[in-house]
Amino acid sequence: LDAYQTALDERLEAVETIVDNLDALWEETQGQAQALRAEIASVVRVPLKIGAAELRRWVEDPDEAQEALQSAVEDFLLGRTLRQLIFIVHRTLNIQELHPEALMQMESWEDILAAVQEVIDHTLTQREARLLGDGETPGQVQRDIHQHLERFAGRFRSQNGGEAPRLSGDEGLSADEGLSEDDMVGLMLAIQQGSRTEFDAKTHRRQQVVITRFQYIYRAARELENRAADEITAAVLEHLQGAQEAIQWHLGEAEYMRLKGFTPAQLGPRARRGLRRALGDEAYTAHENTPLGQFPADLIDLLQFELGRQALTERYRELLLQVISGAWVEYLTKIEALRISIGLEAFAQRDPLVQYKGKAHELFQGLMRDIRAGVISRMFTFQGGATVEVEASARQAKPAAREDETAAAPTTKSKGRKKKRRRKRK
Repeated sequence: LDAYQTALDERLEAVETIVDNLDALWEETQGQAQALRAEIASVVRVPLKIGAAELRRWVEDPDEAQEALQSAVEDFLLGRTLRQLIFIVHRTLNIQELHPEALMQMESWEDILAAVQEVIDHTLTQREARLLGDGETPGQVQRDIHQHLERFAGRFRSQNGGEAPRLSGDEGLSADEGLSEDDMVGLMLAIQQGSRTEFDAKTHRRQQVVITRFQYIYRAARELENRAADEITAAVLEHLQGAQEAIQWHLGEAEYMRLKGFTPAQLGPRARRGLRRALGDEAYTAHENTPLGQFPADLIDLLQFELGRQALTERYRELLLQVISGAWVEYLTKIEALRISIGLEAFAQRDPLVQYKGKAHELFQGLMRDIRAGVISRMFTFQGGATVEVEASARQAKPAAREDETAAAPTTKSKGRKKKRRRKRK
């Protein structure tokens, strides 16, 4: 609602500017209705569908123009806000019973929000009864939990001579008894999804569709509700640092398997400097010409961790380049649009140059925010192709060696095969 009110105030201020300068705009457009309509729509940023006769009446009667433009702005922003609200509710809760046309007929925002809340409460009540049961009939989640526990119990009995398992929270439970933490996490993930039978609109065939029953994000929000902001920040940073380290180990193992046939001397200069710093000058010099796959066991962990750090750094560089390139192009497009439209500020008795500097600064600050948000939101899920650099001569030597091996390998030709003779038709 705050964003709606802010946008409404800005558009209504633009409407007043247009109304005060209708005569000047009419003369500037030389009485052409299409040009005047486009000029008004670009300032108030609302699509207008009005004819030439109505535009002439607006020029003659500014009060009528102001009333009509205010109504058009309010209807446009209200419809857009309601569509956004309905989209969020649909995407978050998968509720499709809300329609903007019906909500726009209500008199106030209090009535709109009350109607939306009523639909949400009714839908969630029905969903809760279907998933958790109504006290007499078990719900879908209850049945799934029972099935998964039976499966875990059967596996546990087969591994422990028929002994029944216990939950991980039971008193006196040792580490190798009952359901493990991984089992509990697997159970929580399994009951999160279900299936539903639907008919395909194109093939008219019945099919099973996987659906998401609920999200644990709401439960997580309740856990964080009464915690201090500093505590939450520290916990999130600790988790993200652990995730980054896990990704680094995974990439390091993959890079080690890919480069185990190369020596440190065959890697790129940045990779060589990183390995020298991680292994130490003495160890690096001693194994500079040793293939990575033949390094001593006590150096493998250091080697893999450093290779993972370099691969992760290269992926971060690739991610930065993608995010900055996209955000920069969008920023230049906005600056060009601002440069074209800034002359309209003169109609509001404002200096276009001063306004241009202020709005350009705001756009640049938005560019910085978009770059930071783009990098942070993708840095833990980005699947780039960047790897540790290898010298060009070393990369060419590998294919050449494989070609020599292929040439030296004996070729086997099938000597005993006979060509099939095609029978001639008489």
